[in-house]
Amino acid sequence: MEVEQNAVYQRIEVLKKYLLISSDQAFAKELGMRSAQTIYNIKKGIQSISKTMANAIVKKWPQIRYEWLMEGEGEMLEADKAETGAEYVPIEKTVLQTIISQQETIRMLTETVHSMSLKKETDAHQEGDAECVGAVGA
Repeated sequence: MEVEQNAVYQRIEVLKKYLLISSDQAFAKELGMRSAQTIYNIKKGIQSISKTMANAIVKKWPQIRYEWLMEGEGEMLEADKAETGAEYVPIEKTVLQTIISQQETIRMLTETVHSMSLKKETDAHQEGDAECVGAVGA
């Protein structure tokens, strides 16, 4: 029984690596679990993965094959969903998109600040020139 449980936990480890999830606690949190105790129990061979947990995983990540998760049969990913990345965007891509968006915002704000600084300098010079003209005319 323990060998089978370790095999289940190994599949969970493979799944976590694929999903870029670093810890059992983070994995449990992604599944909406209050704690990672069930995952720890699977790791220790105390319990098996339940159908409920397997269904929750497949519902959250539909590209994961239920049969692979429960029995280790076949490939981890559904062929049609693996190719399209159905409903799953790796965290790296999401973070990269966020960084690119923030860099663009920073660039635009920097240009705005620079533009405002130049306008302020121009306005100050014009005021200074007007005062000089006024002083000369007096």
